[in-house]
Order: sequence, then structure tokens, then C-alpha cells
Amino acid sequence: MRAWTIALALAGTTASLASAADTFLVVRADTLYRYDGNSVQTFTLTDTFHSLSLTKHGIIGVSNLQENVGNPPPDFEIWRLDDPLGNPFLTRIGTFTDQRFPTLTQVGNTLYGIGEGMIFTVADDFSLTYVANVTPGEAIGGSGYDAASDTFYVTGQTSDALFTLDLGSGVINQIGSGVGFDFRNQGGEWWRGQYWAAFEDVDNDRLVLGTIDTTTGLFSLEVVLQNGLGTLGSGQTMGLAVIPSPSALALLGLGGLAAARRRR
Repeated sequence: MRAWTIALALAGTTASLASAADTFLVVRADTLYRYDGNSVQTFTLTDTFHSLSLTKHGIIGVSNLQENVGNPPPDFEIWRLDDPLGNPFLTRIGTFTDQRFPTLTQVGNTLYGIGEGMIFTVADDFSLTYVANVTPGEAIGGSGYDAASDTFYVTGQTSDALFTLDLGSGVINQIGSGVGFDFRNQGGEWWRGQYWAAFEDVDNDRLVLGTIDTTTGLFSLEVVLQNGLGTLGSGQTMGLAVIPSPSALALLGLGGLAAARRRR
């Protein structure tokens, strides 16, 4: 079984596999935050990002507009994040023409991109197929898929809330009355039976990582990644991806990544 398939399968497992040792990666513009359950490290990347997600292509994200400005339509670059547990660096692997996706999520063998109020599927060559409009309209910036219940979750900053999303019709349904604060940009990932989210918490002027209760819609803080948000350039957003703990990697036969972790 390919490593990405094992990693995605792991995302549906319970928290019994030493989840506290998982590594969480949050990207905000060109800054990468790495949290291992104990401390936060920051790195400066070579491009500015809209999203970050664990997919069958590895950990990938869509960058800010870089080239072909004007006519013809712009290209938004797709990058893979390499050496995420050591000294992270970017490798360009494709483009989206005239589309930016604040969130990407893998569902089985299908990669979905959501942005600008629309849902697309993303082929292996990064060509796009339109699926549906998001209804009602919401500024979605984070998403995650729970395979156990076949539920696709998204967060949106218009309502500051968690939603379920029907990928076929594009219909969203809000859970609860909101996460508990006003947020601006966001990233999300379904991991070990929970919806994890990173937010620009505008009320408290900080960048945070934690979980959202899928019954009440309320956010629970895990860690403050940065106090003081500062400014974020126009069109830039955030992303979140998770790397399994060393014990889980060893259990599932992902020895190379586990070894890389031990060399940190």
C-alpha cells in the first residue's frame, strides 16, 4: 500500500495511537508553524500560501498569485512541502489556472478544492472539474472529511462557524451558533476522530490551533501559535496539515518518515 494511502487511512483512527505526539503544520502567508504537542517552531517559506493539506500528493498547498498576471489569466501554483519534520522546503508540482483554493481535502481517491464559492475535483495532473456552487454563500477556508461517518466539514468566516457540506449539491448546514469568537482566516483537517482548525482569532488578536466539537460547533484551544496577528496580504489565507506520531508511523510501516522524525 502506498504511503499516502496509509497516512490517509490513519486519519480515521482513534486517539489511542499517542496522538499527543502528532505534528501539526499551519501555514499563514509565507510562515510555517510546526507544533509537536510541546513547542511551536516557525519557518519562512519561499512563497505565500492559500492552503495546506495532507493529500495523495503528500502535503501540498496552493500559493499566492506569482505569474502570468493580466492576460492570459493568472496561474496559481501548487507546491509540495518536503522535509516537513526537518528543514521544510517547497517543490512546485503543478498549477491551477485562474483558480485559488483556500482549502483542499482528500476524500478516498478524489481531491477536492473549495474556493470562490465553488467546489471542484482536482485530477492527478491538477486539471479541474466543476462540481457545484456552495449554497448558501459562505467564505470557506478550512475543510476535513470524516470517513467513518461519511461527513464533510467546512468552516466559514462569514458566520464564524462549522458546517457540514454535501459535496454533490454544495449545500452547507451550520452546526451550533458559531465557534465562540470572530475569526478571519482559517485552515482545517479531520484527524483521529476530531475536526482540527487553525484560526486567526480576531477577538483576541492571536493565531490559534485547536478542535471544534462537531455537535455544538464550539472551539477548544490546544495552543496559541502567535500572539498579535499583524497584517495578512490581500488574497492570502491559511492552511493546516497533520503528520502522524512516530509510533503510528512505525505501526503502519512508514519507517522512512519515522526515521526522519527521529533525526530532528
